[in-house]
Amino acid sequence: MLCQELIGTGCYITDAGYFQKIMKEAKSVEVRKAAVYVVEDLEDKAALPLLRAIVLEEKDLELRKAAIYALEDIDFKESVPILKEVLESDADVELKKAALYAIEDYEDKESADILYGIALSSDNEELAKAAVYALEDRIENMESGDPSMLLEIYKKSKFPSVRKAALHSIEDIEGPAAIEMFAAILKTEEDPDIKRTIILALGDTESDDAIPILEDIALNDKDVRLRADAVSALGEIGTPKAREALMKILEKKD
Repeated sequence: MLCQELIGTGCYITDAGYFQKIMKEAKSVEVRKAAVYVVEDLEDKAALPLLRAIVLEEKDLELRKAAIYALEDIDFKESVPILKEVLESDADVELKKAALYAIEDYEDKESADILYGIALSSDNEELAKAAVYALEDRIENMESGDPSMLLEIYKKSKFPSVRKAALHSIEDIEGPAAIEMFAAILKTEEDPDIKRTIILALGDTESDDAIPILEDIALNDKDVRLRADAVSALGEIGTPKAREALMKILEKKD
């Protein structure tokens, strides 16, 4: 159906160059977008320079977004530098966010570094936060990227909302890495609300690795509410080691 709309024939023509011509010269933005979708489906690597021109130079936001999605789905390494150009330009924030989510799907170290850099260096709080979530999805779903990047963002970001996003992203990463990062934050964090969030997250891990951290808080923290939260978190873990820690706490308090 799409081919018929574009060229008035059947859908057997797969001349990518023909669709590139439509992308470049058609007067209708909708027709140009349709051509972008066809080039995307054909995975036409030769179209990358034209897609770059659309993304960086066109005025229509939806057409530019369509070109970004095409860059993502064509899935050639040459797309990453183009997406990076978008992030370094003065483009609309929504367009930059689309570029972030496209970069998220690449599994190389360079793309992870780009997301990390945007999260820390962008002057736009919304974009920096989007970079955090894109980095989280990459680490969580693709098992690529260094989880400690989230810890560094938490420590260094100038935006409270970005730091909070990094903290919640650490919560969503399962395993010892998250527990180690929580332990590192607790060593220097003074905000009781953040400490409480971490304590409850440690309980949700249901991991014995979290027990020494929670036991120390339950026994030594100056804030009685946080001590109570640590006891509750140990109860959430509920393993034999957690119950043993609770008994030890009760004995020492007695």
